[in-house]
Amino acid sequence: MDAYDTRQTKSVKRGGYGGWVGAFFQGVSSQRLMIKMDHQRIRKSRSVQFASRAVDYDRLQPVRIEMYEFYHDLALEFVPFDTWEEFRMLDLGCGTGTFVKRILDRYPKATCVAVDFSDEMIEIASRKVSGHSDRVEFLQRGIG
Repeated sequence: MDAYDTRQTKSVKRGGYGGWVGAFFQGVSSQRLMIKMDHQRIRKSRSVQFASRAVDYDRLQPVRIEMYEFYHDLALEFVPFDTWEEFRMLDLGCGTGTFVKRILDRYPKATCVAVDFSDEMIEIASRKVSGHSDRVEFLQRGIG
């Protein structure tokens, strides 16, 4: 029987819209379930991807991003505090802690909460700023 067969259309109409709408929403529900499953797979894939790249991250970022050091220097110039002032910073997506370390080195009274998706990135960052461990808190969280 063809999908456009009038007998099929009549039987759907005879059954009322409830049967058709129910089937439609069942399809949407299973589609949403598939999207959710894909999202979980992607999230796990990203985690594995970050874990495998965390070790090489500091070496590769200056190669991938032209003027990488310049951007960090520029960002430091926009910090609206004098070096002797006390302030608290939130770094979302701290990576290996390169910028956090530069802030804590330059501002001895600053404290920081650093958040990253990857446990491996946080582990590297915490080692990198170990001299300032009393002034930084690391959290492993997704941002999105």
